[in-house]
Amino acid sequence: MRIAHAIALGAAVLIGATGCKDYLSGPSLGGNNPNAVQGLKDATSLYVGLEAAQAQNFVSQFSRWMGEYTQQTAGVSRQQAGYDIYVVGPTDVDGVFSSFYAQNNAGGGGAADARNIQIFAAAAHDSLFKGIAMVWEAMLIGETASIWGAVPYSQAFQPTTYPTPKYDDQITVFKEVETTLDSALIYLNCTPNDVNTASTNIGPTGQIAGVARAAEVIYSGRTPSQLKAVYTAVAHTLKARFYMDQATVNASAYASALAEAQQGIDSTGDDWNWYANAALVPNAWFAFMGARGDNNPGSAMVDLMKARIAAGLDVDNGRFNFYFANVAGKPCVLSGTALMPDSGCTGNRPGGNSVLPHGEGNSSFFAFNNLGSLNAPAVTFAENWLIVAEAALQTGNAGLAQTALNKVRSNEVYGADAIDGTPLCSPKCAFAPQKVGEVATLQNIMEEGYIDLFATPEVYNNYKRTCFPWLAAAPASLSSAVTRANIPGRLPYGLTAINADPNTPNIGPTALNANQPTACPTLTYSSTPAAW
Repeated sequence: MRIAHAIALGAAVLIGATGCKDYLSGPSLGGNNPNAVQGLKDATSLYVGLEAAQAQNFVSQFSRWMGEYTQQTAGVSRQQAGYDIYVVGPTDVDGVFSSFYAQNNAGGGGAADARNIQIFAAAAHDSLFKGIAMVWEAMLIGETASIWGAVPYSQAFQPTTYPTPKYDDQITVFKEVETTLDSALIYLNCTPNDVNTASTNIGPTGQIAGVARAAEVIYSGRTPSQLKAVYTAVAHTLKARFYMDQATVNASAYASALAEAQQGIDSTGDDWNWYANAALVPNAWFAFMGARGDNNPGSAMVDLMKARIAAGLDVDNGRFNFYFANVAGKPCVLSGTALMPDSGCTGNRPGGNSVLPHGEGNSSFFAFNNLGSLNAPAVTFAENWLIVAEAALQTGNAGLAQTALNKVRSNEVYGADAIDGTPLCSPKCAFAPQKVGEVATLQNIMEEGYIDLFATPEVYNNYKRTCFPWLAAAPASLSSAVTRANIPGRLPYGLTAINADPNTPNIGPTALNANQPTACPTLTYSSTPAAW
């Protein structure tokens, strides 16, 4: 059985035409449930576990790979130095790839639990909770397809019927994810009377028999009606994200993305940020840097930010010294000669390779080293309106592209932190507005995204689509000055998937996903244009 997909691609239309109650029903929670959720009274623990597990998954090694591959960060020691030059294999990736699915066990914290929550929600006639869980499912599966290409979806979460699920091609997965989000939007906007006369549609918050239930961590404190509104906006932003991921092979996807993003997140206060609390579940970057410290700022990120300030495109609005610091942990000087690429605070080239031009870094992280309660961004206002800017530009509406870029540059935010006492965060971490009026070229839009979406997978996905910013691939060794031709277009599949499922594709390290028909141009540090 495939909750939300049993009606195939026409699900959203049929639900809308006949009312939510006709489809808001599901299997019993007894022995016939293939995902083994029997024994739980409701979905509260599953949902909290899903939120906690994915906060760790997205902000831990997955985030480090995304930063290393796009040279926002640099692995300079132990395994990270190898990862930084793409020495990443199935064993390394195993935990991350598995975490997106978390097998089929209740409490695994992956997409399987998002499906399990839908089972509970259907049984309880709670369309709000079902819609939210469908948003989570789509976000996780869509992100998995963005990074790995072909992944299981049509036969996923059905271990009895499909113990070794097939891998659906990437574009098919994106289309199915769009359908899941269409259905989610309908369930989110059902009213109680559409569902069941006794339904209260409380979702993961509200009260049961007078007892408060607070399973919503991402948007903690919001009422059911507020959750309906914010997850509706998130669903539209995610639809826009995954349309953009198809645009290289389907030009009409730009128009679809534009239409969705204009209904997406419209306030920085509605950003989806990954929960962290230094005393309970610290930010995974903070925990890693405290225990290992094997990463430094990446040269491309540092040099690009400094160059934009030096050229007058950006002002020093506080963001640079929120991300980075000098080696003593103090603020970097961002004026005069310190803005030169080989002066002041500098980043590391891939692998900390001192043979490459100014490859020895002279800086550290501020936020990742000091903010254990930093709620890192996941799905945000900035991403949404940069999608509007790019999609508008690609569909011939330069005026709207300019308006959207100005809107992002007037609302400069990165995550939130209500605990650590950082003056910039109260709780969202906000910076002074950037100059508006910067021409909304594709390069400027992508560079804004590169800076604003720091250490998120969307920077990698944006680069693969547009080849901005200008990056040189890492050399083949830590002592070589000869850079490779291309940055990898995907991560390898995890070892468990390879060993357990014969349907796992056999793909080499230079393979590209279907939505990246050609690799980005080969750049070096002396080419025209020169890599950052």
